[in-house]
Amino acid sequence: MTDLICINKRLASFARFENLSTRVESYLDLVTTCIATPVASMTDMQACLDQIDEHSTTRNIPPVIYANRDYLNFLRLYSAGKPMTRFVVLHCDLEQAAFFAGLSNQEITQLATYWPGTLFDVRQDVIQCGADLEPGAATLHAAAAALMIRKSHDSREC
Repeated sequence: MTDLICINKRLASFARFENLSTRVESYLDLVTTCIATPVASMTDMQACLDQIDEHSTTRNIPPVIYANRDYLNFLRLYSAGKPMTRFVVLHCDLEQAAFFAGLSNQEITQLATYWPGTLFDVRQDVIQCGADLEPGAATLHAAAAALMIRKSHDSREC
């Protein structure tokens, strides 16, 4: 659980480009799923890996590389875990979990470096909504966060 809390705080901090408020940090301590979802399909990620060669010049800036690499390492770690845990925590299916679990260190570094931008999306609206609630309500909100985080970005309801 400590790994999950740490990656959630890292990704939230990166997505917001600022230090997290005490309320947001407290809320993230309650969330039991990853706050990020992949922005790319497995097919797109594999295509990116297949196109990378020694002549690839388009690279992310270091903060994006580090955030991408942390996220992919987390996905790989949890994808190799217990089946039900990985589906709920990572918001993925069996095929996606197998893909993430099978990534090598080199592939993670390549994706982190050469994917155009971040490989993840953080639902900041869900996090801020939960952080704004009173402690009791925030606990209930955090329990339901898995469904809200996975929910399409077309709807921005708390």
